[in-house]
Amino acid sequence: MDYTTTELSSSNTMLAAALAAVGIPFQARASTIVTGDHIQGNGRVTWYFEPHSKCGKFKTRELMAKWADITYPKPGTPEDEEIWGYIKAAMQNHGALIKYVKSQTPLVMVRGKGGKIGFVSLDLEPRIEGEILRRLGI
Repeated sequence: MDYTTTELSSSNTMLAAALAAVGIPFQARASTIVTGDHIQGNGRVTWYFEPHSKCGKFKTRELMAKWADITYPKPGTPEDEEIWGYIKAAMQNHGALIKYVKSQTPLVMVRGKGGKIGFVSLDLEPRIEGEILRRLGI
């Protein structure tokens, strides 16, 4: 396939990773990265895939459609398709977990005298932070 064919392509890197996990090969030119005035970050990547997995069990177009279907996997999904549902859920969970972690305020581990250890939030009120540090002997 020619990398200019967009039918089996996606800019979703999680989808690309999931397709690769079930054996869908990338085309000879696996991706293109486009950058310019109206593109945020380091550019927009587009991934290009072959039509089916190496083993022949999975069809790229079908997996991409299931990925786009917000109701998939449905109850009663055949066992041989469950793996795709698990992969999809794992990637979605990964994204949600990263978003959650980025929303949290980090803690700083502080070692005090005598081996005491304390954890101080970066958004603590100065009065409380001072009390913690005092109790640690700092």
